[in-house]
Amino acid sequence: MVIDGDPTADIRQSDRVAQVMVNGRLYDTATMDETGATPRKRKPLFFEKAGGAYVPASAATIPEHCRH
Repeated sequence: MVIDGDPTADIRQSDRVAQVMVNGRLYDTATMDETGATPRKRKPLFFEKAGGAYVPASAATIPEHCRH
């Protein structure tokens, strides 16, 4: 994690995560785009498609035993 501040001086600054590295790839936390050596915009998440109304078919079907 890359933190914008010094959490050793003020622990409350530990919530200011600016970037995160996962498997050697650096990501911007505000956009979730990859930065670093090969910058790439992230693909839309499933709930961002079709105006936010998209739900995968597997999630749309609720098994009978899970219904209230």
